[in-house]
Amino acid sequence: MINRTSPNQIFAMQMLAIRKSLATTERFLAEDRADRELANFSRQVIRSELETARKKGKQGWWNEKECNTEHLQNLLDAAYNRGDLTAVITYASMLHARSVADSTHQ
Repeated sequence: MINRTSPNQIFAMQMLAIRKSLATTERFLAEDRADRELANFSRQVIRSELETARKKGKQGWWNEKECNTEHLQNLLDAAYNRGDLTAVITYASMLHARSVADSTHQ
């Protein structure tokens, strides 16, 4: 059996390594690495969340005809209230993407 390390464990190890390196690393480099690790981790988390939702039949976040932004905002608020930070970053990303996409069409 292969023992796979989860994305959460990998991210935690990366953050620990960055924190430990502060004594010997220029602050700018540590900040840059932390930012890159956060972006990569967030991407993995969102992709996993989207894949799980798609398998459950959820779809259309990108299409106003299937899912309006008010509904996405309600989902974001509910996720925040229940403390589901993975769902929060996913819905926030959807809303931001929709805002950018919709503003370029008008």
